[in-house]
Amino acid sequence: MTRASLLFAGEVGEETAERGVILPLCILCDSEASEAMVDAGQQVTCPICQRYILAEGLAADLAEENDWPQFRSKLARAVRWQFYRNGQQPVKLRSATSAEWLVASLEVFEEDPERRERAAVEAFVSAGLFEDIWDEPITKLSRALGRSREQSRLFAEDLAARGIVRIVTYETRQLEGETSLTRTPLKQWVRCGKKYSAKSAGSE
Repeated sequence: MTRASLLFAGEVGEETAERGVILPLCILCDSEASEAMVDAGQQVTCPICQRYILAEGLAADLAEENDWPQFRSKLARAVRWQFYRNGQQPVKLRSATSAEWLVASLEVFEEDPERRERAAVEAFVSAGLFEDIWDEPITKLSRALGRSREQSRLFAEDLAARGIVRIVTYETRQLEGETSLTRTPLKQWVRCGKKYSAKSAGSE
C-alpha cells in the first residue's frame, strides 16, 4: 500500500523514531497534507492543491480509473484553480463525473487567453475605489483568474506594465453627510483603452 493510499485507509498518524508522526499524502500531488472528516466527506488541506473535500469512497473510485496517473495532475490544477475562484473555500468533489467536469471547465477557461484576460480586467477595474489598491481589487482579480493573491498581484503589475490598466488617485474625498474633506486619497484601477495581449508575466 502506498503512502498516498494511506490517507484514505485510515492508517496514518503512527509514530516513527526518525520523523515523529507520519503525515498523509495528498492523493492529487503527493504533497504532505492534513485531513479532517466533515459532513460532506474527507477534507484535505494541501500546500499545493489547497483545500478540497472528497466524497466517501471517491478516492478509491478515482484510483481505479485507467487514466488516473495522467488525470490526477490535471485534477490537482483544476482543484487549485477552483479553490481561488471560490474565494478560497474548499472544493467539493462529489463523484468522478464532477472531477471530470472540473478539469473540463479549466480547459475551457484556458482555451482563449485574450477572452480570459478581458474578463479578468473587467472584474479588476469594476472593484471600485479603495485606500489600499492592492487589497480588495486583488482579491476580486484572484477570483476571476483562479489564482492566489500573490500570482494575481503579479498579473496586475504586468497589466499595468503593458499599459492595459493604470491607477487613478483621488487626493481628497467628501464624507457622506459631512462638509469636511478627508486627507486619505482613494485609488482606483481603470482601463487605459489599449489593445489586449494575453502574454503576461503572471501566467502559469
